[in-house]
Amino acid sequence: MSRPATSVQFGFNFQTNAAIVLMLENMAEMETVRVEGKEDIEIQLNDESYVLAQAKSVEKSSTDFNNVRANAKKAIKTLSESAQGINVRDLIYITNSPNPFKDDSSKPDFYGRAHKKYDELPQSTKDIITSFLSDIKMPLDTRKFEIQVLPFESDDDRQRYRVVLEEISDFIGELDISADGLRKRLHEVWSSILTKNGTRKDESLKINKKDVIWPVIVFVTGKGELNREAQYCNFLDDAIFDEVNRKYGELIDYYSERYDVASKIIADFTASERNGRDAITSFINEHWEDYQSDLGIYTLETDIRSNLMKIIMYTVLKKRFDINKIKRIVNL
Repeated sequence: MSRPATSVQFGFNFQTNAAIVLMLENMAEMETVRVEGKEDIEIQLNDESYVLAQAKSVEKSSTDFNNVRANAKKAIKTLSESAQGINVRDLIYITNSPNPFKDDSSKPDFYGRAHKKYDELPQSTKDIITSFLSDIKMPLDTRKFEIQVLPFESDDDRQRYRVVLEEISDFIGELDISADGLRKRLHEVWSSILTKNGTRKDESLKINKKDVIWPVIVFVTGKGELNREAQYCNFLDDAIFDEVNRKYGELIDYYSERYDVASKIIADFTASERNGRDAITSFINEHWEDYQSDLGIYTLETDIRSNLMKIIMYTVLKKRFDINKIKRIVNL
């Protein structure tokens, strides 16, 4: 593989991981996220304002500073253009370079994972940015401008993604949930859906918060896999269990429609005001048919359809307090 091709792939990889980090920082207010939209990274907030970010990376970021000023100048020009005519809250230049303006006086400001508003920069760095803005017909508002550094280097994935994974860990900690392997799994899933989103030419195709949070709920409710000891599973013979398990894997995917069904099941159960040890079981036995069309499983054989729906409902309701806690914290 040629060096230019490798560099381009590295750049896309950095952009995806930068999107994950910015998405997490704005999760409570985020409505949608888009890669390669109005900007490299576009986050729409619930007040209809935007966070727009330009992501520029350097393969050997700790030693190569040849093009960092050119990268910064291009990013600032593009952000200035994108900010016109829309309600922008934040304009962010995010890079993996620890010296993004090749300015020795600003090196301490960008050490490690850094966030720096324009007003917080040393005068020498402000002067560099001002010189970029002077060449732009309609320059960005520096009060909304921020520079972020996301350490991202090395061919060793453990090192390259270290800071991103730490940010995901912090997010999981805020949710107050404990699940072995969740950090790595979320990184894989979010990387996949953001990368796929970036290949879509239609800029109206965005990832909403439900798409982002559903993998968390899937993992918390059983990692998307059937538990053989779960209620209803014990009543299935091996042949039916295998078929139900296969269909379950197909349904418990990472689309927001599944989130809507889970929320509806929890809301209906809560509204039923049932109490007692058999409350969940009686509710499921009476209402399992109500949600078939939402999941598109009404064409399956009756036994498989019945058991599949009951198992999904049982799994959701047993974890309803965790699900509601996640929803509350991320403002869904």
